[in-house]
Amino acid sequence: MIPINLKDLFGNRYRVTVDESADREPGAKTDPWNFLIACKHGTISPYSDELLAFHCTARRIRTRLHRDHPRIDVQNWSDDGEAIFFFRQDQFDLVAEYAKPRRKRQISAKERSRLAEIGRGNHFKPNSTAINASKTTQDGVISGNSTQSTDKAEIGDSGGCSPHLIAGRSA
Repeated sequence: MIPINLKDLFGNRYRVTVDESADREPGAKTDPWNFLIACKHGTISPYSDELLAFHCTARRIRTRLHRDHPRIDVQNWSDDGEAIFFFRQDQFDLVAEYAKPRRKRQISAKERSRLAEIGRGNHFKPNSTAINASKTTQDGVISGNSTQSTDKAEIGDSGGCSPHLIAGRSA
């Protein structure tokens, strides 16, 4: 039995994630059984090839959904406010009004290009000074390579503080 694929049906509007308990299994990111839609009041997941499940974690939402739509099947009604509702794919919008699923960010092409232009100045540059930075010794001499070529021997990186000198050597 192949379940309802949440990513194919609702992936363009809502954030579809992979269940964290199945994240390390091989093929988990493509298996439709592991897809979830995180909601403000619980999660929506596939239950079968015809049904979806809404695990409701809010007592008031659980009560309102059950009162307003008694035809939606309820299982595991608990005293701590949780319940699991089973519904058909065509009832998704009705349940989504109560569940409040997390929407995907929608960016226009114009806004996407504007953000790319802003970020260009902060991209990684392979020959930047952060990578090939020359080190300055205590007396202001700049060494040409990454090792310091002075008569002072330092232990570790000073991190901006005065360096620790090896005993017996003077400054």
